[in-house]
Amino acid sequence: MKKFFFILIFIVFTFILSCMSKNTTESINFINIYQGFPFASGLTQAGEEIIKYDTSWTGFWKKFKQNTSDSTDIAPWIDFDKYMIAAIYLGEKDTVGYKIEIQKIETDGKRFKVQYQTTKPKGNCFKKNIYPVHIVKFIKKEIPVNFYPTIITTTCD
Repeated sequence: MKKFFFILIFIVFTFILSCMSKNTTESINFINIYQGFPFASGLTQAGEEIIKYDTSWTGFWKKFKQNTSDSTDIAPWIDFDKYMIAAIYLGEKDTVGYKIEIQKIETDGKRFKVQYQTTKPKGNCFKKNIYPVHIVKFIKKEIPVNFYPTIITTTCD
């Protein structure tokens, strides 16, 4: 009886430890829709957005293309049954050298973690209004999405 009791305790203890160690994350593939720094856009303020539906995507794209020479450009088709969009943008900046890039998307099964990097220039940079943006699509799941920015500084000299 004691032997059975010790085996049962060992099995329960092993199960508890295995449940506690399942804090793993899975890297999620993503596909670039647009990355760059256009000279005109309706995205004048910085933001982070998750877009899960076609109507939201169409409205976002229209705002993104606002004030551009290709403002009539239609949004790229996305299968929103399978994918969703992550968009990050810095708004209007007055010098070149600003960049933004989604570097990694991960999930622990409970939420997505979108990690991105913002590059800020310092020094004598060329003066020109730009609107840095990065838009990607990735697999759709009905779980929360959190954004995690990092900021680096580079010189323009």
